[in-house]
Amino acid sequence: MSLLNRNLQKKDTKEADISVQALAEQLAREATRTTAFTYGVEDIFNLQDSDDRVVVGKVEGTVKVGDTVYLTNFGIESEMQSTTVVSIELGPEKPADRASDCVAALRLENLSKYAVRIGTVLHTGQTALREIYRRYYSTLGDVYVAKKQFALTEEEFDKLSYAEITECWNLYVWYTRNVMKPSNEHEEGLIKDRMNKAAKVIAKKIQKADAISCVFSNNTGEPFMYSKTVKKDDGYMCSPIGIVLFPKQYEAIIRERMGQENIEIREISNGENKQGICNFLGQTFYMNGADEVIPVFKNVSISNSILVAQPDFSKMPEMNIPVMNPKLVKWMLLMAQIGEPQSEEQNTIFRLYYHFISMEIPKAKFIVPMKGIKPEDMEEPDAQGRAVVKKDTKFSIATVNGKNGKPAAVMYTDWKRLRMRYNEEWNGMIVMLENIINNYDCAINVTEYVRAGVYINKEMFENMKKLQEIRQG
Repeated sequence: MSLLNRNLQKKDTKEADISVQALAEQLAREATRTTAFTYGVEDIFNLQDSDDRVVVGKVEGTVKVGDTVYLTNFGIESEMQSTTVVSIELGPEKPADRASDCVAALRLENLSKYAVRIGTVLHTGQTALREIYRRYYSTLGDVYVAKKQFALTEEEFDKLSYAEITECWNLYVWYTRNVMKPSNEHEEGLIKDRMNKAAKVIAKKIQKADAISCVFSNNTGEPFMYSKTVKKDDGYMCSPIGIVLFPKQYEAIIRERMGQENIEIREISNGENKQGICNFLGQTFYMNGADEVIPVFKNVSISNSILVAQPDFSKMPEMNIPVMNPKLVKWMLLMAQIGEPQSEEQNTIFRLYYHFISMEIPKAKFIVPMKGIKPEDMEEPDAQGRAVVKKDTKFSIATVNGKNGKPAAVMYTDWKRLRMRYNEEWNGMIVMLENIINNYDCAINVTEYVRAGVYINKEMFENMKKLQEIRQG
């Protein structure tokens, strides 16, 4: 029995996808086993003076000499190709004209010309994508986890893509919790070391990739923020907040797994200077507040600090430090992703996010778009680089029609979101909400993504301050 099959038997009903539909699909596969098959490549052998190659792996279903088989790689981006089975061996000097549900060596025509690797899946043309993925996942687990215990060499890591390493890591987590549990501190240390090594390798491969795909929320226009909320005895706890990254070839699987509406997949190019991905991640971590990357939506994650170091503003004059509010923005984005709560559970999570927003707003610095101030209207900067507008200078600030006929001042958590609405003619004034709430309501992050903003009036702000005071004791 493969590692994957053991894994599915251990998981709960929801996680293992055991359902009437799954049972029907299994029965359908059994009925077509004489023609349909999947085969995970576990080893590859070159042949002298021939472009053919021999692969070794497990057949699920039936494959015959002369069959046309297709090759699919989930781990790397490549087009599906086809080749022909030249011969089959069921063991040393045991040729056969077919193989069914067993380990077999297949000689494949001109295979040296194709992208074949450990984890490549051979299959018939009508095989469902889910079945191909299942065989790929199972094969990686059997080779790199069950056989090698995830103790991989630098050369092996180098050959694997970050998606393949993530799949192995995910299975290794399950394996060490359910099959080969550590019996002492030394074994626990080895497991931890292997996972830490994998995390660093994955981070480097993501940084150097030509492109990555990322799940975005249509409600925010930003990378989808994934978090789990767990009820505790004294309240609720949110897991670290992650964004989902994956290779392009995983898109169909990711869409099926997330089961989310209002999402889209965008490709992030690294560019010629190979800085595009790090720039994207840095903004997502330290402006949006994401804590980690979730590669291919698995139960493993890479901390933001491993991928992109946090910017250091310690030696920069206070006036030059860019305004950013990641601790506030992350809760605003999470709340916006929910939209209109459709269940009591969503209502509870929505209120929890609003609670966190309420804790951050009173202490946050915002940028108010303004124009009409010329250089000569400014006093000389002080020792900290702070400049003050001269007395009686006239200028305008950005407002929108607020509630109850009252104008609302427009405020932004950072320059990125300000520039989404206001061009270079507008400058910015840094304020805290308490400096302006007596005269205006406040509309925070007014962009085309309406749900990603927050509207605050004086009464709401006073309640937020009280909540903060109570929390601070």
